[in-house]
Amino acid sequence: MAIMLPNSVEYVIAYFSVQRLGGIVCQVNPMYQPFELDSILQDSKAEWFISYKEQQDKLENLNIARKLVVVVADRESADKDTMYKWIREENNKLPEIEINPDKIVAVLQYTGGYNIYPGEIEQVLYEHHAVLEVCVYGVPDPYRGETVKAAIVLRKSVSVTKEEIMEWCTVRVARYKVPRIIDFRSHLPKIAVGKILRRSLVEEDAKKHM
Repeated sequence: MAIMLPNSVEYVIAYFSVQRLGGIVCQVNPMYQPFELDSILQDSKAEWFISYKEQQDKLENLNIARKLVVVVADRESADKDTMYKWIREENNKLPEIEINPDKIVAVLQYTGGYNIYPGEIEQVLYEHHAVLEVCVYGVPDPYRGETVKAAIVLRKSVSVTKEEIMEWCTVRVARYKVPRIIDFRSHLPKIAVGKILRRSLVEEDAKKHM
């Protein structure tokens, strides 16, 4: 599901609804022009597209648009397929789906036309002697739509700066994959068996931008 929405309530609803249903979210910057949008839709092999009605004119001259199920996110719309209409009318019980971000790509994040896989960046960060735990995820960015953030728990009695972490990544991954935001934390949210809850961190940041 390609989601082309600005920071909004509709974006949060669409983002977590798609993941809850076991789908793959492809986040698309609303500022992209049609040729950029075409490239991302082709590369991600998106089958569904959700946006505000005013953005859907960008699909008009794209060949791939004929293959898409287009969903309108506007609260007040007379269109047949709207997000709020589905919320009101669909009462089926949601499937129980466990998403493992290390094995299943739950989010395709494009930065200037490139896709980024959190597990790849986390592996690089775990190689740093100061890093005990890390979780990489995308957060809203007014220019790019999404930018890379790394939440890191440092080992005890080890000191390192955010700049040093970014420099470590710069020489090991492509520049567009380097986390632009480093958040040193005392702990990361986990379930009982110790698995890091990436979704909790994403929700935490989403609330900050609402």
